[in-house]
Amino acid sequence: MPLPPSVPGGAPQHYVQDSADMPAASGARSHEAFEILIERARQLPGKVGIGIVWPCEPHALEGAMDAAQQNIVEPVLIGPRSLIAEVARNCGIDLGGTKIVDVATPQDAAAQAVALVRAGQVHA
Repeated sequence: MPLPPSVPGGAPQHYVQDSADMPAASGARSHEAFEILIERARQLPGKVGIGIVWPCEPHALEGAMDAAQQNIVEPVLIGPRSLIAEVARNCGIDLGGTKIVDVATPQDAAAQAVALVRAGQVHA
């Protein structure tokens, strides 16, 4: 394996370029660590506002809304309102009062997320 690039005047940087290069997680232990992380997040005071950029696929929307149901995050969905609503209907997800910022393209969604962070309306 070639040496990782270095920052001028600094230590070499290591980049994972392929998931095969990542350390293997041990099945039960990785799941256990994930459950511990979720439990710790549940114990934090208040929900963390996060911008979910382009949640137009089931896994993206389900993950955000699951975390919201567990009182971990306060999602702000950023993408085309009609498509987000359609994905939610198809997945049986109730968006309730979840804020949706209606934008037309993934690039606009990313730019809007940055603007929301800069304005202090979301934290990530």
